[in-house]
Amino acid sequence: MEYKKVYVKTVLTLILIYCTFFISSLFRSDFYGNIFSPIACMATLVIMYRNTSRINGKAQPLSKRIWAYLTLAVLAWTISDIVWSFYYFFTPFNPGESLFLIHSYSVSNVFIFAAEIICAVEIFKKWNLLQLILDSVSIALSTIILLWVVYFNSSFEIVKMISQQHIVDNIMFVLDIAALIGILVTAFSIRQGKVSLYTKLVIYGVFVFILGDLHYLYQTFYDLYNPNSMTDFTYMVGFLLIAMGSITKNYWEHLKIRETFSYINVGLQHRRLTIFIFPVIALLFRNFDVQIISNFLVIIVFREIMSSYIQKYIEHERLLSKEKEMNMLLEDKIKQRTMEITKKNKQLEIKNTELDYMSKKDHLTNLYNRRYFFEKFNNGFLSTLDSGRTALFYIDLDRFKIINDMYGHHVGDMALIEISRRLKLYDNDDSILARLGGDEFVLVKYGDFTYDEFSQLADSIIHDCNAPIEIGEYMLYVSASIGISVYPVDAKDSYTLMRNADLAMHEMKDNGKNGFIFFDSKFSDKAKRKLLLENLLKSADYDKEFSILYQPQLNIHSKKIIGAEALLRWNSKELGSVSPEEFIPIAEETDCINSIGLWVMEQAIKQSAKWNKMCYNVKVGINVSPKQLDSKNLIETLTRILEENSLSPKYIDIEITENVAVAGEYKIHQINSLFGSLGVSVSIDDFGTGYSALSYLKIFPFERIKIAKPLIDVIATDSFDYEIVKAVITLAKSIGIRTIAEGVESEDQLEILTSLGCDEVQGFLLGKPMDKYEFEKLLKNN
Repeated sequence: MEYKKVYVKTVLTLILIYCTFFISSLFRSDFYGNIFSPIACMATLVIMYRNTSRINGKAQPLSKRIWAYLTLAVLAWTISDIVWSFYYFFTPFNPGESLFLIHSYSVSNVFIFAAEIICAVEIFKKWNLLQLILDSVSIALSTIILLWVVYFNSSFEIVKMISQQHIVDNIMFVLDIAALIGILVTAFSIRQGKVSLYTKLVIYGVFVFILGDLHYLYQTFYDLYNPNSMTDFTYMVGFLLIAMGSITKNYWEHLKIRETFSYINVGLQHRRLTIFIFPVIALLFRNFDVQIISNFLVIIVFREIMSSYIQKYIEHERLLSKEKEMNMLLEDKIKQRTMEITKKNKQLEIKNTELDYMSKKDHLTNLYNRRYFFEKFNNGFLSTLDSGRTALFYIDLDRFKIINDMYGHHVGDMALIEISRRLKLYDNDDSILARLGGDEFVLVKYGDFTYDEFSQLADSIIHDCNAPIEIGEYMLYVSASIGISVYPVDAKDSYTLMRNADLAMHEMKDNGKNGFIFFDSKFSDKAKRKLLLENLLKSADYDKEFSILYQPQLNIHSKKIIGAEALLRWNSKELGSVSPEEFIPIAEETDCINSIGLWVMEQAIKQSAKWNKMCYNVKVGINVSPKQLDSKNLIETLTRILEENSLSPKYIDIEITENVAVAGEYKIHQINSLFGSLGVSVSIDDFGTGYSALSYLKIFPFERIKIAKPLIDVIATDSFDYEIVKAVITLAKSIGIRTIAEGVESEDQLEILTSLGCDEVQGFLLGKPMDKYEFEKLLKNN
């Protein structure tokens, strides 16, 4: 921005200086003209010299030379002007009578012509020669005819008289005409490319200078010239335009924009009508002359016709050259390609072998992949039907997702690699080992093996999987669930054998994990029932089939009811009563849990609002599954239901399973942030099962911990579980979290929990789950 201001100030200052000379020229003042003319010249010279010296001669040698000649032209004129003014002001001699001084101004013409020649050579060497010759002849003839009409008044006598002038004047006249024709040829011949602003300014400046010089010679011939007149100002206008071109170039250089002289005379003529300016000017200086106009028209028509043929020829040559170039390029490509193909054919043989190997392998574990396993298994199965038993071990790592979530997929991948290394110990000639994907593996054993041998093999695999895995700073413990299906006892084909092993594996996971189990036909019945329950859940009428029971929660010291847990029950129209332990996991898997959870939330909040209007002041616990927590609309929906029932959030307790701990500290705080902003309390449910660790308590921002029933069941008989419960209660109290024991079914358990300082209890001893009417009666009695 600062440089732009300098640019504008320089241009305006230069124009102001030239305006002073214009005024003196307008009034033909020799006194002021001889003062302001040298000043304008010197200002122009300073600007030209400064800007020319800034041009990098190595990077722009051509541009440097052109501007050097133009600067010399201004220098020559400045010297002549200074000498003229010196004679005028300090000597009695009339400078207008010095032929040498007058002709010294012509040195500028020579330098300008030299600059034009250098520029023309650079431009024209890239142009088509035929089109250039045609344009040069046409423009030269048109220019000469125009000068004949305007300058010589169509008279040979005038030509003869002018030719008898001083030889310097005649030379300057010829140079002016040549320079004028050069400018016009360039202007009329450019068909492609954009001429920069500063180049246009220089061209206009030279053009004006030449016209001024021709006018000066014309006035000299007729003895009409007066110093410091508008003729001299015309010269100065030429220098002004050249100087402005220099300033603009310097400004563009600052903006990193450079002239490339990338214009050519090939292509469509966009300014073809401008050539009619020659006959138009001729008409302005002379009345309609048929012969003169005819000469112009003949030249114009001839030029257009020949240009059309030349451009077609150029295009034809271009296409032919391009075709030859493409053919040569194609030949080179073919040769190169032939060599490459020959070379790569050898590489391909090697790569095909490698690729065939890689296509069969899992990229992470280097075991067989799923695709190749099925291909090899099916082929091997058919070829070994009569060789004895075929056992398929379907191996799934238990809760492996937790490792990925807690430590990252990189650590998980390293663990999979280590497990794969251990499983390779069982991959012999009579077996196939593969990774099916994720944390699932499969091992097929062929041969006459007994069930005891299969069991020993499964035990050995589980034992190896249970061994600690050390990865960096982490020590990981992994367990595996294995389902085993044996041909021909469990299946008659490979597909059924695979499916049955998968069913057995899932049965193992549902029954404690970290073990193996052989397929049993009842597993198929279980899978069918699971599918039936899934379909029935999707079509269930919630209001007719679902109901909610409320299990009381008591303060352990006062024995007063402080709340209740809302428990869902399903009485299917087709199957009758279905256990929550059976249908809740299915609802989780099929995403039905979201709609079911919403129904439970609506019913429980509605009932809680009714009880609290009756001043019972009980808090209702509502179980929310991990999938519900991922719902974007959970908080919005909960808020809406609370507002619709005019229930304060303090009477609702959201119970979240302890498994959220494995999702990481961020997930826990995110849950607290969601429900905390709403005002409802949050309890961690089933604490002590799965992945509980006392260290998690410090990051649980929850109001209450529900100690899991399996710990309470043996608290009176198992000292280890007793110590765990004691530690949980003690640590929870120290950080201000209340505890509630689930599944209290005996007085011994209640007494121990009381002595340990547990805050609240829930269980059959204090009240079984009951419908809302029974619970309401209990509230009244309590």
